[in-house]
Amino acid sequence: MAEAELIPEIMIKAMAKEIKDGDKVLHGLASPLPILAMLLAKFTHAPNLVFLSV
Repeated sequence: MAEAELIPEIMIKAMAKEIKDGDKVLHGLASPLPILAMLLAKFTHAPNLVFLSV
């Protein structure tokens, strides 16, 4: 039986889907879920993503 996804995992996947290849994204310092979403997007479908910590 497959394990149920946790809410943070669902949120990360949803945010990553909104990021397109070539996007430029800024995020706050204490924002781990958006950082994980950007990394997921970069490694799966948006290799030209640029993101900055502000």
